[in-house]
Amino acid sequence: MIPFNSSLFSMVHDYFVVYLPEQRNLSPNTIRSYRKTIEELLDYTKEMHHISLAEVKLEHLTSDCILSYLAYLRNERKCSVSTQNTRAAAIRAFLSYVSDRDITAIHIMTQIKKIPFAKPDTFQAVDYLSTEAISAIVEQADVKTDKGFRDRVLLILMYDTGARVQEILNLRLCDIQLGRAPKVTLFGKGRKKRTVPLMQKTAQYLKQYISRFHGDQPKEAESYLFYSIIHGQKERMTDRRIRYLIEEYGQKARAVCPEIPEHIHPHLFRHSRAMHLYQAGIDYDKNAQSTRRFYAMVQNKMHFAVHGHTAAEVIVERADAEKPHMGLTTWKAAPDGKIQESDVVIAKNYLSDFEMGQLNRMVTAYLDYAENMASRNIPMTMNDWETRLNAFIQMFEYGLLKDAGKVSAEIARLHALSEFEKYRVIQDRIFMSDYDRFLLEMEAQTERNGEGEQQ
Repeated sequence: MIPFNSSLFSMVHDYFVVYLPEQRNLSPNTIRSYRKTIEELLDYTKEMHHISLAEVKLEHLTSDCILSYLAYLRNERKCSVSTQNTRAAAIRAFLSYVSDRDITAIHIMTQIKKIPFAKPDTFQAVDYLSTEAISAIVEQADVKTDKGFRDRVLLILMYDTGARVQEILNLRLCDIQLGRAPKVTLFGKGRKKRTVPLMQKTAQYLKQYISRFHGDQPKEAESYLFYSIIHGQKERMTDRRIRYLIEEYGQKARAVCPEIPEHIHPHLFRHSRAMHLYQAGIDYDKNAQSTRRFYAMVQNKMHFAVHGHTAAEVIVERADAEKPHMGLTTWKAAPDGKIQESDVVIAKNYLSDFEMGQLNRMVTAYLDYAENMASRNIPMTMNDWETRLNAFIQMFEYGLLKDAGKVSAEIARLHALSEFEKYRVIQDRIFMSDYDRFLLEMEAQTERNGEGEQQ
């Protein structure tokens, strides 16, 4: 019989209750994502082997089982490449933890590491909905009912703020300010927060909603803004609930707006909001070369305003294989994971906390300004937007970029990749995997046992 503290489910419990929250200090959202993956994997494994959940053992989690599960996500669940890779990474992390505590799992972990991450077959353009489609979806929520009114306010707020689902779910009453300049404070990935201004119409809906659903609570209350009633108790709404209601209203709206795709997801609201702001330009053409140059120009002007360099220049200046982390201040797997090739070609990954704060505040303020112009139906060409951007930057007394900069994007990319090839050797030498740590611990334990026997 396997000792209880070495059993699979005992390690599952310790992994989610002790290791991730206390030792790794991961956010609740990350832990929730990992937990969902492992629960799905164990459910899939029991079905695959025709056994009960309690009978699932570590030896069932073979590379064939993992590959079959990932194929199930791809072929039957139609999950995106990003979702497949997120699930695969979560499985690797869990089995790495298990192999540190059960030597029999090292062989399994070695097999799992050989499973490659999925790669997209083609580049997928960002999709978005027209303003008519967004309106059609929002209007499906029946404001005559409490549920319908809540859902309409939620959808309007998602669109107005361009917030992620988790940022909406995290909202509390104390995060809402409905004074002369209404705004909300959003808390997103990595516990980062940002303040987003609201349109007056959105603020009016929120006032009605708070009066209707939180009338007996002070505005400083910590209560979640959106909730569901479960067994008579107020519970924070779930990610699954928001996705379901968006899909439900999308299906209903398709009857009056055929352009709405068969399957819609919350991120469409976020994508659509960003696109609508720039589409207010009367000469906007998403496929035009001038539009792509415009987006690059906006990025470069904002970078230059904050730190005196274009995006390409900051990469060339700061990407250095001899610096710690190659000069990066953040990367996708930060702070403990490896730096990847895709991390080193992103300019903002080299910015300090102060520079990122400045950049975020400028972007938020500029989008607020752009939104105000769009809501007042003031016709704007792409050239008008550039002129307004220049004036906006000068108003804040930042430096103004007057040309395309001294370094092209292609030169910056080649420089970053060249430095990364040198840094990759250094990183591989200093990076200690969970397996490496396991071997060192085993050696240390052997030495301690030997010393004990000599005494």
